[in-house]
Formats: sequence, C-alpha cells, structure tokens
Amino acid sequence: GDPVRLVDARRAVGWWLIGASRAMLALARQHALDRVQFGKPIAGFQAVRHRLAEALVAIEGAEATLELPGEDNPDLTALLAKAAAGKAALTT
Repeated sequence: GDPVRLVDARRAVGWWLIGASRAMLALARQHALDRVQFGKPIAGFQAVRHRLAEALVAIEGAEATLELPGEDNPDLTALLAKAAAGKAALTT
C-alpha cells in the first residue's frame, strides 16, 4: 500500500483528539450535572461552568483549525491543527 503522508497522519491524529475531547467533555458535563455539593449540582457553580466553557472553546477552535484547507503550506497547517487538538484534549 501507499505510505501515509505525514500531513495526513497529523490531521488524523488531530481528528482523533477532537473526538476524544468531545467524549471527555460530555463525561465531565454529565458528572457536573450529577454531582451535588451544598444541596445543588456543581454544574450551577460559576467556576465549573467556566471550565466546561473553556474546554468547549478549545475543542471548537481546534476543530476549526483542522478544517482549514492549508493550501499554501499544508504541512504547517496540519502541524498547528494537531497541536491545537492536543491542547484541547489537555483542557478537558
């Protein structure tokens, strides 16, 4: 078979990280809704909501970067997109 180009591999890893990040965010959101502290779900606390929002912004930004065509410099675009996806995964 044909070897996978590095740019394609980077994009594939980026998309995998986005999928994993979305799954982790869904788990975190559900946990925040289920866990009760001081008589109410922790999802109602501003700090928790802020962290969930930061994670969503990071995921959406990384996904937008992965969708860039990268016609001028596809290697750099793929590298930056994978880095953004990795950072989003660490945020969740």
